[in-house]
Amino acid sequence: MSYVMTMISEGEHQRQDFKMRIDDARKIARTLSAFANTDGGRLLIGVKDNGIPCGIDPEQEMHMVEAAAKLFCRPAMNLEYTVWTAQNRQILEARVAPAADRPVWASSEPDVWDAFRRDKDTNIKANHIQVMVWQKKAEPMGEHFTYSEAEQQIFDLLKTAPSAGFKKISRVARLSGRRTEQVLAKLILWDLIEMHNESSGLRFALKKTPRQI
Repeated sequence: MSYVMTMISEGEHQRQDFKMRIDDARKIARTLSAFANTDGGRLLIGVKDNGIPCGIDPEQEMHMVEAAAKLFCRPAMNLEYTVWTAQNRQILEARVAPAADRPVWASSEPDVWDAFRRDKDTNIKANHIQVMVWQKKAEPMGEHFTYSEAEQQIFDLLKTAPSAGFKKISRVARLSGRRTEQVLAKLILWDLIEMHNESSGLRFALKKTPRQI
């Protein structure tokens, strides 16, 4: 089995996505943002969702991906490309490195910029708390962690329940929505709590092995 067919045999996953062709550069910008904000990844263009190579014009598809990376991603992204041949059809591989400075934003529609992350084979719009965590990671951090009464109340709540939703945490800590987001982002950044996206909404829980402070 050739190298490209070995990649295709993996199917779509957190670091790989298939596209038959690129018709919408803005839509592809979401995928580029999601890869860059997570673990990096690769687009295999010229492959159907079921893993069957359908072939493309590499130059035309590269032009569309470059438009997504340069015009509809902020900051603009530099990608690496390889053209493969599988079953006598050409496939373009576009590789995205994990971003050193996150978030990478994508303009999914005119004048609207959002950040995305990759979860398994899906691109998910990052919530405000995740964006804050990325932004705070770029800021200088002090050596010592201090927390207020509100943060202590959050810890006490999470010690008595497996997890808690955003609204309950905000109510117990008696904080505004914006202030709750800031506090939770700091606790996630310091590796003290973790955030989960569930069907019922965001849930927060204490880390099983929290950072020693």
